[in-house]
Amino acid sequence: MPELTHRKVRLSLEYDGTQFHGWQHQPGERTVEGMLEEALSSVERRPVDAQGASRTDQGVHALGQSAHFISEAPIPTERYAAALNGRLPADMRVTGAEDVAEDFDARRSAVGKLYRYWIDGRSARSVFLARYSWRPAGSVDAAAMRAAAPRFEGELDFGAFSCESGARVESTVRLVHRVTVREAQGLIVIDVLGQSFLYKMVRRMVGSLVEVGLGRHEEAWIADALASGRRDAAGPTAPPQGLFLVRVFYDPRELDKACVRGQDTSAPASPWEGGGEN
Repeated sequence: MPELTHRKVRLSLEYDGTQFHGWQHQPGERTVEGMLEEALSSVERRPVDAQGASRTDQGVHALGQSAHFISEAPIPTERYAAALNGRLPADMRVTGAEDVAEDFDARRSAVGKLYRYWIDGRSARSVFLARYSWRPAGSVDAAAMRAAAPRFEGELDFGAFSCESGARVESTVRLVHRVTVREAQGLIVIDVLGQSFLYKMVRRMVGSLVEVGLGRHEEAWIADALASGRRDAAGPTAPPQGLFLVRVFYDPRELDKACVRGQDTSAPASPWEGGGEN
């Protein structure tokens, strides 16, 4: 019998969040964490705990989620993706696996995250985009949103742009490196790159940018909402189906490169631009 090994492995994952009740375990619900741990336990032939980088909400998608677990199975790390994908549902896939240091933690070791939001601003709605984008009622001015987006950049108090999660939060100050608004074939694509985020913070930011795009507020309103610290001063929470976790950064040099690339205003060809291995 092959000797068992004991090592920490990091997985890269993608999933369509439509049919998942978020990442985190919930009794009686279909969750990403639950499906992953079920597949891992089958491969390892023992109960396995997996820790994710981001606890994505119900309906939110991921192109570059990251998770770690402790392996004790005599299986080469490079074969984990194939072994797990044979046990996972069709709306979830492991895209890579690698050995990591013992002190690595998928959430605590992250130095940044990139989220992307799709808004369908075309005249005719696509049935295929309905589960991956938000179509607000009214004509959205992307240029106005683009002008307002930098108001979110910097180390700021985002208390007004969070939602009550029930978890204790020591500080509502967060560092956002860049927020960009681009257009592609009638779609408005919002990228938010930051160090970390409060509960539903990105979706509140998107909802507020759309308020500006609909002409309901001037761009300075965002700065006023930030300064107020009041949740009722910000815009609505954008629905989950337009949000993608694109990438989790662990190398500060790669994060720096992403910040520089973010100054390019060219429109992405698809929501998957910038995702993949990390």
